[in-house]
Amino acid sequence: MQYEIPLLAMRIAATTLLFIAVWNIWTFRITPRFCAPFAFLFNISGIIFLTLGIKHEIFDLVRGGGIILFVSYILIISFIIDNFLKERGERKDND
Repeated sequence: MQYEIPLLAMRIAATTLLFIAVWNIWTFRITPRFCAPFAFLFNISGIIFLTLGIKHEIFDLVRGGGIILFVSYILIISFIIDNFLKERGERKDND
């Protein structure tokens, strides 16, 4: 299968970045700024792997694309929550 190496590379990158982001959030209580661009990259690649897996009926591609999409949505949600809390804190300081 010609999609194994790119899928494996993206899954390793997504899992590693997720662990780094969770550790950073746990330690410093802030989402790293590099999460937003990587979430976009993982979202696009996850959708590509998911659609290729469905088209060619390859379950490993569907599962890998789903994992990459899951990581991208977790990073996006974390980034949005962090920005919301930051804006709310700035509003309280201005009042």
